[in-house]
Amino acid sequence: MATIRTKFRSSSAEGREGALYYQVIHNRVVRQISTGYKLFASEWDQRSEAVIPCQHPAGMERDNYLLSVGERIRRDKIRLEKAIRTLSQSGPFTADDIVIRFHDSGQEPSFNDYIRQQIVRLKRLGKIRTSETYTAALKSFSSFMKGSDILFGELSSDLLMEYEAYLKNRGNSPNTISFYMRILKAVYNRAVENGLTGQRNLFKSVYTGVEKTLKRAIHLNDIRRIKRLDLSLKPHLDFARDMFLFCFYTRGMSFCGHGLSEKGRHCERNPDLPQEKDRTTAVHPMGKVYAGDHQTFLFIGSRFQSCSLIALLVISRVLFVRDSTNK
Repeated sequence: MATIRTKFRSSSAEGREGALYYQVIHNRVVRQISTGYKLFASEWDQRSEAVIPCQHPAGMERDNYLLSVGERIRRDKIRLEKAIRTLSQSGPFTADDIVIRFHDSGQEPSFNDYIRQQIVRLKRLGKIRTSETYTAALKSFSSFMKGSDILFGELSSDLLMEYEAYLKNRGNSPNTISFYMRILKAVYNRAVENGLTGQRNLFKSVYTGVEKTLKRAIHLNDIRRIKRLDLSLKPHLDFARDMFLFCFYTRGMSFCGHGLSEKGRHCERNPDLPQEKDRTTAVHPMGKVYAGDHQTFLFIGSRFQSCSLIALLVISRVLFVRDSTNK
């Protein structure tokens, strides 16, 4: 079985830093891997093969460097152990094979970096909302990890259970916890498909279901108050209110297809709509509905093909007939 040791080589010049390297031994063949990490002899414990942090306050910057070196050594050893496991599964191998596999694995992204790559990919595919949920999950997981990236080989069921407990302690509901876990699981499964890691069923011990929640509804009187608000001096709020009421009148129809921009703030000029000089009607095509423009209403009807004719007639009555107190 191959063994890995971390060695320190002192500098030939007095008072200069020495170098760390990895010693790979397999079938009595010894190979060395340079790390590029520089330390003083007093900062390395050869027996435990560990970095010794500075002990005085003035060495804070140096201490941070040493902690960083210790973290890199830990990750390098994980990569070396993974290389040995992978080679062992494929048949006989040499010490040189371990060195080559270790260097090749240096190109693999961390789990955090891989999530970032998926966010970029989703944006390129136009899946903006999904990319935003991935960003939220990454932010939550990074907060749990205190900003440190983690390699795929470091992911474990225990770590995910700790993350689940972390979310619970922060007051997150089971569905919110499941929301984050399902995103991490989707990213992990995609990494498995791409050959970046093996399938180890890490998420079997954490909750990834969806609990039924108590239905919550706004009171009808509040809907009436919203409807009667005078927002004539705030066109953007007026439009947002109108779109909300439209969804309410259509029994919860999604904003998708309403002509909204990506952020849902306002509609862009649509060439299918009658072009008016009035900027409000051009930016807010729904405004023409209230003016009784049947062409615009037909346009809306074509956008909502899932609605029945009867539903559209009901909508037309609600939208065309407005209380005199509204405007």
